Amino acid sequence: MSYQNPSKTVKTSQVGSVGHWTPERLAALTVVSAWEIGSRTLRRIWEVGDVTAFLAQGPDEWSRFGLTSTQTAALSRSRTEDASRLAERLHDAGIRFLLPRDDEYPKYLGRTADPPGALFIRGTRLVDEVRVAVVGTRAMTDYGKRATDLIAGELGQSSITVVSGLALGVDAAAHEACIEAGGRAIAVLPSGVDDASIAPRTNLRLAHRILETGGALVSEQAPGTPTLPFQFLHRNRLISGLSDATVIVEADHDSGSLVTARLALEEGREVLAVPGPIFSPASRGTNDLIRNGARPCTSAADVLDALGYSNPERAKQISEARALVPVSGDEQKVLDVLTEPFGMDDISRRTGMSVSSVGAVVSMLELKGRIISVGPRTFVKKI
Repeated sequence: MSYQNPSKTVKTSQVGSVGHWTPERLAALTVVSAWEIGSRTLRRIWEVGDVTAFLAQGPDEWSRFGLTSTQTAALSRSRTEDASRLAERLHDAGIRFLLPRDDEYPKYLGRTADPPGALFIRGTRLVDEVRVAVVGTRAMTDYGKRATDLIAGELGQSSITVVSGLALGVDAAAHEACIEAGGRAIAVLPSGVDDASIAPRTNLRLAHRILETGGALVSEQAPGTPTLPFQFLHRNRLISGLSDATVIVEADHDSGSLVTARLALEEGREVLAVPGPIFSPASRGTNDLIRNGARPCTSAADVLDALGYSNPERAKQISEARALVPVSGDEQKVLDVLTEPFGMDDISRRTGMSVSSVGAVVSMLELKGRIISVGPRTFVKKI
């Protein structure tokens, strides 16, 4: 199925059949198709001005320009005839090819340390809206799933666009929770955005749901580009660059989502982390982030507060969203008790639950924003 962007503000040269493409634009697509050429080199080539003339110079001049032998070989294999066929594929799949000079290219990306030299977008435009990245480990725990559902769901209900990477685990859960809440999701891919390139294949249907619900698939890679290990770093950089704030739900010390957090911090954007159990490997990275100064995140209200949207209208939206988040039977038991402050032992006696069970339930109710701590191991229901 094709998901052509209905926006009338996109230039026909970007989405039309190859007959509408200028020689200069086809030359740019030829260069970008050589995936070995990175964003910094692409921007240098665009500064040359006449990309068609640059292509015609050949390998010797490209080497003198500064291309590596690998890049020169890749560009030698990338032909304009192939780019013409790719342009037709873009048209058929509703994929737009954007360069930094194009009107639709997100101008806020130009303020990042390493703006993409080109983008391929399938779906709606990347408008100047509030966007929050929700990312984390592929090895998501049940706690992480519930936290992701809560935070991404509340963000979606509050008209905040959720950005993530379409990977297994937290990424996919964030997209799904946002969509289920009626929100808009943006998936940033390390591969092409065409159906054949999307990985993992189990998330192809999710990619279609993102498009069907007004979201977008975004990549720096041309359709047909395979997923290679180094491209995940580029994907994480783009997730960070597209987002006003980044929430890390679960991450061990070696999680790629910590790279996303570091990039966001380096560029002065807000980073929040969900506090987790101290014995869970999936929370070691997030707990370290909090220890080192990241804001704790237990609901979307924390994200909005970090972004300066703590006004009455936003607070009302979050309160209404929180009221829609279901609670389990044990959670309701504890809520019924906490109409006044009680400690863990008192909650245990009044509910008939073990202290360890109460601890787990209290942690989740705090995460859902339904109770607050008013003293050491003492809690009360949030009004």
